[in-house]
Amino acid sequence: MTLPAYPEIEECLEKLNLPSGYKSGVRTTVLMVRPLLYYLPRGIPQYTDHGVLHSQNLLRLLCNFVNNWAGTAFANEEKYLLSIAVWLHDIGCLLGREKHNENSVKLLEHPRFSFIDNLLDGDLRSCLKYIIVSHSSDYKLKNIPKIPVHQDVRLKLACATFRSIDGCDITDARTKPILYDILKTYSLLEKDSIEIWECHLSTIGAVFQGNDINITYRKGKRKEARLLTDHLREDLKKLNRIFKKYGMSFRIRLRPSEY
Repeated sequence: MTLPAYPEIEECLEKLNLPSGYKSGVRTTVLMVRPLLYYLPRGIPQYTDHGVLHSQNLLRLLCNFVNNWAGTAFANEEKYLLSIAVWLHDIGCLLGREKHNENSVKLLEHPRFSFIDNLLDGDLRSCLKYIIVSHSSDYKLKNIPKIPVHQDVRLKLACATFRSIDGCDITDARTKPILYDILKTYSLLEKDSIEIWECHLSTIGAVFQGNDINITYRKGKRKEARLLTDHLREDLKKLNRIFKKYGMSFRIRLRPSEY
């Protein structure tokens, strides 16, 4: 089974070099969850995209991250879990923004998600839950077990990796100027939300390159980009404590675009 309708997903699966069985598992997840992601804005009307666009962006960032740190040699099981988490981590937004990471794990127990039982054994399923619940910056990383849950999964590294790529998806790909203009015109966005949307619209892309996370912002929009990256910069201080154990660490570099 392949996903000819979604060539960008197939391209990422090839770059991750997953075994065929794991590729099939990711494709199954996409087919089952993608239709649901279109409805997430119902629970978080003030926020930028947490649905299909966000998940596709994260898959690209995951490929970038894994290939950037090829020397770390991510195990197939780690890449598999991260690829599945891309599509499941925000489904809790259907129930609202508050504690959406916990609600995402809760929803995995719904009968509609029983397909996951065929994709992951018990230990891998437990790892997936930790990756999902820990993607929120409010989640304390010390709660992630130090004792291996699965022999082929470095759980703290997997959780830190996912949280970092999720935090890096802060670009204009999650917003659309036409939608923003309409929502703002009809006073459908609160003041804080307007600032968030405008900051997202000020940034163009994020790329992992060596120890740098290069974030490109629109010409003249450094202040807005800085506001958006301050939170990520603070969270990276905590994540780097984990990354350094594997010879990795990251810093944010803001770079202006030519337009």
